[in-house]
Amino acid sequence: MEDKKEEMEDKKEEMEDEEEMEDEEEEMEDDV
Repeated sequence: MEDKKEEMEDKKEEMEDEEEMEDEEEEMEDDV
């Protein structure tokens, strides 16, 4: 059961990381 919980948190962190990456890409485009 603990493993499942950790897996969910890992996935959640990955999702947040991807969102941050997209935000940074948009900021780069704004600079151009």
